[in-house]
Amino acid sequence: QKETENQLKLKNEQLEEARRSVARMNEKLEDKVSERTKDLLTSREYFKFLANNLPVIIWTADTEGNLDYVNRQWSEYTGFSLEDSKTKQRELVHPDDLDRSSIAWRKAIETGLRYEGEFRFKRMSDGIFRWHQAQAIPFKDEFGNVTAWIGTNIDIDDQKKQLEKKDEFISVASHELKTPLTSLKGYMQLMESEADLPERIKSYVAKASSALNKIHHLVDELLDASRIRAGKLEFTKHIFNLTELVVQCVENSSFIYSAHDIKKELLANIFVHGNEERIEQVLMNLINNAVKYSPANREIIVRIEIDENVALVSVIDFGIGMSESDQELIFQRFYRVNRQAQLTPGLGVGLYIASEIIKEHHGELKVKSRLNGGSVFSFSLPLVNAE
Repeated sequence: QKETENQLKLKNEQLEEARRSVARMNEKLEDKVSERTKDLLTSREYFKFLANNLPVIIWTADTEGNLDYVNRQWSEYTGFSLEDSKTKQRELVHPDDLDRSSIAWRKAIETGLRYEGEFRFKRMSDGIFRWHQAQAIPFKDEFGNVTAWIGTNIDIDDQKKQLEKKDEFISVASHELKTPLTSLKGYMQLMESEADLPERIKSYVAKASSALNKIHHLVDELLDASRIRAGKLEFTKHIFNLTELVVQCVENSSFIYSAHDIKKELLANIFVHGNEERIEQVLMNLINNAVKYSPANREIIVRIEIDENVALVSVIDFGIGMSESDQELIFQRFYRVNRQAQLTPGLGVGLYIASEIIKEHHGELKVKSRLNGGSVFSFSLPLVNAE
């Protein structure tokens, strides 16, 4: 009996020690929770202070895309509090921009990818819709799950108006240049057709014609860029054999760029719906760029693949490549990579035009590259049945 009492006493002491240990753990946990809560509150107050004192509109949203915070600049611009904004937010976006921006925002929510968009945003003080550039980045936890969205709206209306004036000037100047260029080209062709011209003069005429063709090409690019900005880049579409078009482009390119080894890896009889001339323009632009930026390794591969219900055309080079930051901007109008600008002249609109042409075909133009490791430019086109 005495032995049993001793065992019971020992167990009670062990139990009491266990209770004390749990109590100490709870105290530590409470301290940590308190510190964490304090840190969170401090961080939130710091964020609010920062957001309210920056000269841009800042907002946050939950995982479903619903607003849960707006800064002072938002309220001053829109006249809406957070609660009003939750229910009346659609009133702030211009009706012509609402569907487009809403679709892009829902896509960002579904994919967890960064949101970027431009739309007209209503200023409550005078009721005027001004152009804003909006961006939102997902805030993720350690497991990669989106826990919140942090967004900004920046007023770009004045810049937009300046760009419109520049576009108008470019369009007018380009049209005015077309007439004298066409006349010059005609006279050059007449001179080239003269049978009794001395060889030295023929050489000069050929060089002048080459330079004139380059100017003509630049003017055409400027006109295309202006049409795109004005929403007037229109063309007819029909079903055509993409494989045959790519074969023709590779053959022409091999003749023009005889110093380069342009290979083709194609699938036979791939049919798409679009404009052959415009798709040829895109492909020749990509091949031309591959040649220009591969001065050392002169192998280029043009490939057609099928990815689910789209045809994927890729132009692969092993040249100078580009950085990740350049890849994010390369399809913007007038953007030129510094290293590329040093190698060759140009306006920086070729890839912008190519990207917009592919968008008009319900496809997408992408790039994968690394510095000194080459580039892969790929565009997709929806497949169709040739029958």
